[in-house]
Amino acid sequence: MDGVWISIQYGSEEWWEDKAGHCRKLRQAQDSVILVAMAIWPDGTQQILHYEVASQESQEHWENFFENLVKRGFNSEQVKLVVRDSTTRSG
Repeated sequence: MDGVWISIQYGSEEWWEDKAGHCRKLRQAQDSVILVAMAIWPDGTQQILHYEVASQESQEHWENFFENLVKRGFNSEQVKLVVRDSTTRSG
């Protein structure tokens, strides 16, 4: 389990003209986090089980992530070990 921060480029409805006179769609970067659950199977193969783009790594976003993972058929009783880099706590 981990969240990986990235900058995602989103297009807007605005346009700008470059030095060569070409009209280009204005793009803006937004920092987002990709929440990821990855499995390592007994034979050593790896598989991404689920991922979601979120605005932050908060308890609420992780809870929503796990709810969606379970809706997709994830069975937590088959998990033998969970590895993560930190704990998100509020208050």
